[in-house]
Amino acid sequence: MSRLISEWARALWVWVFRRQIPELTAGSMKIRSTLFIVGVTFLSCAVSRANILNMTYEDDGDGAVVCPNGWDGNTGALHIYGAEMQPGAAHILGTITTDTTVDPTLTLASSIDNDTGLGWTAYRVNVVMSTPFTIVTGSPSVSSPLGDWYVADTIAPTLQASGVYAGQYEGTIDFSQGTTLAPGATLDFSYAIHFAGSTDYSFTQEMIPTTVPEPASLSLLVGALLAGKRLAGRRS
Repeated sequence: MSRLISEWARALWVWVFRRQIPELTAGSMKIRSTLFIVGVTFLSCAVSRANILNMTYEDDGDGAVVCPNGWDGNTGALHIYGAEMQPGAAHILGTITTDTTVDPTLTLASSIDNDTGLGWTAYRVNVVMSTPFTIVTGSPSVSSPLGDWYVADTIAPTLQASGVYAGQYEGTIDFSQGTTLAPGATLDFSYAIHFAGSTDYSFTQEMIPTTVPEPASLSLLVGALLAGKRLAGRRS
């Protein structure tokens, strides 16, 4: 597709500058300059972005998050659906295929169900790739709960010198709540990334909720502790 656009752009370039420009009068320099700028801009746009041909995602199999094996073709956005089953870090693994090595923009949107049995008060998303990438400024957002949760911080990707992701690039997006996300609710968030240098990429989306017991669970826990204390007092 990009090759076809490129050839069409070159043909337009030839038509404008070899056939139309000579017909302009000597007093039409301003028009000529404008056409030149438009031609250069169009040609640059036509060949400077890769097309995303294919994307896949799946959970890593450890049970922390469960999602269907997803696929999307020939688009600049990938929507990930999953259910987070337990507290701690959960991982979704993805692949991206492009038609050239120049920099595409990919939007990653996620709908993650809270099936941990605990409330969420914050949510950290770590994005990891083996190639340098950037998180597009202003792109992180929360669509549900709308107007309640928000983007608290975005940390630009850096090369990791140690740890699990040593030798890879990791960026972070922190989401925070106005109201605790209850068990059974869904967190919808998205962000966009730029990357380049290959036609085959892989990424990891690591998701870490900050959890608190739900009020009902907390009441049961307090009740159990008080009952245990009373029983211990009787025995003494």
